[in-house]
Amino acid sequence: MTTTRGPTRTWDDADVAAARFRRHGLAGTAGDVAAAARGSVALQAQDLDATRLQVRPRSRSLTAADVTRACDAGDVVRTWLMRGTLHLVPAEDVAWLLRLLGPMVERRDRRRREALGLDDALCERALRALPQVLADGPLTRGALVSALARHRVRLPPERQAPAHLVLLAATRGIVCRGPDADREPTFTLLEQWVPAADGPDGPRAAAELARRHLAAYAPVGAADLAAWAGIPIGAARRGLADLGDDAREVATARGPLWVPADQPEPASRTAWRLLPAFDAYLLGYADRAAVLEAAHTPRVNAGGGWLHPVVVHGGRVAGTWRLRRRAAGHVAAVELFGGRPDRAATAALEAEAGDLGRFLGAPVTLEIAGR
Repeated sequence: MTTTRGPTRTWDDADVAAARFRRHGLAGTAGDVAAAARGSVALQAQDLDATRLQVRPRSRSLTAADVTRACDAGDVVRTWLMRGTLHLVPAEDVAWLLRLLGPMVERRDRRRREALGLDDALCERALRALPQVLADGPLTRGALVSALARHRVRLPPERQAPAHLVLLAATRGIVCRGPDADREPTFTLLEQWVPAADGPDGPRAAAELARRHLAAYAPVGAADLAAWAGIPIGAARRGLADLGDDAREVATARGPLWVPADQPEPASRTAWRLLPAFDAYLLGYADRAAVLEAAHTPRVNAGGGWLHPVVVHGGRVAGTWRLRRRAAGHVAAVELFGGRPDRAATAALEAEAGDLGRFLGAPVTLEIAGR
């Protein structure tokens, strides 16, 4: 990568956090759901409620209902992309991301499929049957398994076998998630759900993925891109190298990182944000130390890939929170790491809770532990 020298000073963690806060659009800049997803390349989507809540701080006036409508209309698509995990992605980006990432996910999951009794021959028979099975519209997983059986494709009895078959079909670009039926996921044919879209292939696709990650998550290193996308570190380095003069290196307290060539000097951020579980603000990196102190990591990362909802102040994680849903009105229960908040912090968090209520269409009151 050609290095364009930027400021000679070293960025501290506050600088890195401020730059990332801006890059993630957490000041609320997106005008529609697709733009909110595009701003992070894709939003993690294995938890439906958390997926919706990721859109709120990245937009100004969208609601949870808007996210549902965008999913149902095909403006955004839920399918398995980075790391073989379900993501919410703009419809126009599905095809090229699947071409780039799908084969890696398929190879990585093959041993698990075989352990579940999904050998190659059975999988290919099932994949050939799926266009007929789903020709009349989306099906739940249970209905999909029953329909395959009627087409003489019987899946093994292991409970996880259908999930891994669906994952394989999604990585091949055959199926994606459809509309939810009473909160139960359905699956539909990708080609019927969204129109085919052109996009980069081969090395151009790898470079585009690096460009998108840099634009959304900078400052980053190759290890961050590799961890987020689930690609080899060598591929991440090559993708960043292909950006040439579109990227520049900055010195940080944790070593050199890359930013877009037009990255402005980081400005301090004092905003407070309530981010949901699995938010891209934490999931986009191999090393979260610039925004999350090591002493607080056990309170955020519960193990097994689970990331709790976090309170962010000035771009850094300042606490955790959870939403208690109640018929008479919800509660945003906040636990800050630094003790009791001052009056300004309390007012900012109350405004966040109020905006959360606007987004959900139900009142949300703030509850701060120890206050």
